[in-house]
Amino acid sequence: ATFEAASSRDGWLRASWSVAHAQKFGLRRVRYGGQAWTSANGEDGWRSDTTTPTGKVDIS
Repeated sequence: ATFEAASSRDGWLRASWSVAHAQKFGLRRVRYGGQAWTSANGEDGWRSDTTTPTGKVDIS
């Protein structure tokens, strides 16, 4: 799913909430603001990802 972020704060709020609840909802990847988190690398935190959509939170 991809969500429009009303602001940078809104985008990071949605992205962070998604990471915090990833296990509960079976999420594998969250991307926002040039950064990506994956469940496979979850303990390593966010990593640079230049393919993230501008102004959108991408959750899968």
